[in-house]
Amino acid sequence: MYVGRTVVGLPTGIYKFMVFPLHFPDRTEAVRTRVAITFPGMPAELANVAELCLASLVFHVGFIRSTVPPTYPIFQTPVF
Repeated sequence: MYVGRTVVGLPTGIYKFMVFPLHFPDRTEAVRTRVAITFPGMPAELANVAELCLASLVFHVGFIRSTVPPTYPIFQTPVF
């Protein structure tokens, strides 16, 4: 987040601009299982990143469905 804010010239030290990435409220076994299903072969070291990616996909599913052509490969993933 810091690099992104710096690159676009946004303030970096003001609390009003601090936002957490999309995430699941609890790290349950169900979340871990769905991450493993959605991102097979993901190295264990990237499990936290994969979880954030899945949360973002789930949050944006409506937008993705309305803007991305239905033939796009993302629609072949378990999320969709």
